[in-house]
Amino acid sequence: MGWIEECLREVSRWKTPPNWSEKEWQEEMKGVALLAGWTAFCSHRLHQKFPRKSFVKGRIKAALLQRYREEWRFASRSHPCVQSSDDNVGEADEMPVEEIADVSAEMVFWWRVEVRDLLARLGPKEHYLLERLFIDGLTEQEVANELGISQPTVSRWKQEAIEKLKSMVVGECLENETEQACE
Repeated sequence: MGWIEECLREVSRWKTPPNWSEKEWQEEMKGVALLAGWTAFCSHRLHQKFPRKSFVKGRIKAALLQRYREEWRFASRSHPCVQSSDDNVGEADEMPVEEIADVSAEMVFWWRVEVRDLLARLGPKEHYLLERLFIDGLTEQEVANELGISQPTVSRWKQEAIEKLKSMVVGECLENETEQACE
């Protein structure tokens, strides 16, 4: 199955976490990909309305990204040399342009991680749809053709999924404000 290799080629471009050697990290990612691929392949019958290849690759990528996020979150807590982007606030005035560009790239990377994190909390239909539209860059018509449905249906599902995401984000913001007020 070349789907796992395709996903692993993408992952090989990701930065290796600080507590891993590159070889060990690639082996870890291979194990995660194999397990996620096999699980997705076996469970595809429950999600038959999605093309098998897209479904399996989506699940593999989601598992790889989740493991990657877990490892970087652990690294940021356990390694003093790994700082969160919050530690750099206020220092941009003193930084050369090249370093500001690096910080911006890091912020974009973490924004993408958070977006994928939110997508993972959606149902399979919404997750697949938004991933194909916004991450893979397909048009509504292309997704409609892929799923064998009309473009207006894709558009309606997209709006419903976006509203669901908005309510999740607003709910989290309200929870965070309540927690901060209680401290």
